[in-house]
Amino acid sequence: MFPTSSMYDDMDEELAKSTYLGVPATPRETVSSSASSSRLSTVVFANCPKAHACGVQLGTTIAFLGLFAIAQAYLWDRSAPFFAATSLLLCSYEFLWLAHHSTRALTASLDPDQSPNGTDSCGQALADRFFGGRLILVSLLAGVMGGSTYYGCTWYGFNVLNSSKGVMYPRTIKALGTFTGGGSGLLSVYCPSWSAAVTLICFGAFFVCVSIDAIAYQASVLSHKFVMDNGELYAQGGSLIIALMLFSPAPPIVSLILICHHLVGFMYIFGCCSAISGYIEHLHQTFAVNLLSGVLYATIGASFAQYLWHRCLEKSCGSSRCNLPLVRCLGADSPRLFEILASCLGGILGMFFTTLHVDIVGSTSASVVYTGGAIFVANLGRLFLAVLKQVAGDAPPRGIFGVHGGLLDGLQLFLPLILAFSPYYRVYLGNPDPAGNGTRPN
Repeated sequence: MFPTSSMYDDMDEELAKSTYLGVPATPRETVSSSASSSRLSTVVFANCPKAHACGVQLGTTIAFLGLFAIAQAYLWDRSAPFFAATSLLLCSYEFLWLAHHSTRALTASLDPDQSPNGTDSCGQALADRFFGGRLILVSLLAGVMGGSTYYGCTWYGFNVLNSSKGVMYPRTIKALGTFTGGGSGLLSVYCPSWSAAVTLICFGAFFVCVSIDAIAYQASVLSHKFVMDNGELYAQGGSLIIALMLFSPAPPIVSLILICHHLVGFMYIFGCCSAISGYIEHLHQTFAVNLLSGVLYATIGASFAQYLWHRCLEKSCGSSRCNLPLVRCLGADSPRLFEILASCLGGILGMFFTTLHVDIVGSTSASVVYTGGAIFVANLGRLFLAVLKQVAGDAPPRGIFGVHGGLLDGLQLFLPLILAFSPYYRVYLGNPDPAGNGTRPN
């Protein structure tokens, strides 16, 4: 039997159904709209640790910006140092625990006398002995003692400084000292060791000293008998931290690792948080707030771009030869080139959006170009936290967000970025006004 023309027509029709543009078509099943939306939500909200970290970073920065804007508008227009002090104390507390766990992981085989339980706070033994195990009472008592001590020191310090009575400068410093002292005392009993607790208290004391000059410029009071040099203060702070670690009863190798960890934390966390107060050192208050807001918007744009990259684009561009890991020691956790470039693009858009609404010092092109370079540097500067986390392993989290991370995770891009912006306003504003009136130079 020979095939007829109708049979050829049927074969052509079947071939047309099974192919499209010469490519074999994949059989498709009928899927309801609810199932399609379920698949889409599964893809978008699938478990992605990097996207989750970027989401925490994005949410924390938005919350920081919102609280800062509310405080500036409705509470007090000189609240920047208090936000900086809060960030310093909470980030330092989380960093000291991270350094503690990474030190234990590195020295487990070198220190046979190491306690098997590395999660107890240093004040827990004191609470068990005198307060019936109620650690909150110990922390409140330490906070009251710390705030009172800092207030007494600032009150006595103004007898040395030639400051006029009734101006905002002494009251601001006393309030900042009391706030920082109370916060550092409150958190110190929750630190992993007494040396870490003393380090946290020293961080707060150094921050108050650094803020004195900054707030003095803002309040137009420059009648000091002396002006503290920040570089000298950093050197003295680092020397004190080394001395504190040397008095620890731990073996020498443990003390050496602790010295390295605490010095890095002093340079990274203390340096970045003190830069927030430094933004009001040479600037008029309005321009300082605008620049700080621009950095926050740039951080939000960069974090959102990184989030979209990990959710939507990473798989499609992950095999590209140009998408190189930048830090080999981190392995799969290393950020890749395209991820940082996407972050720079998002930060540039965030800064450009800010320039449309507020007056940022310098030209728009200069601020936008500088933002791209600063975000690239900030992405590299925050990688040592990833190294510490990788060394610490599966240690119990001590962040304020629990298993979702902490403030240090949320501000890990903002802190180095605000430090990277410090040369920007110094270049555009030059030397401080010797008259101390806090205005921008012509």
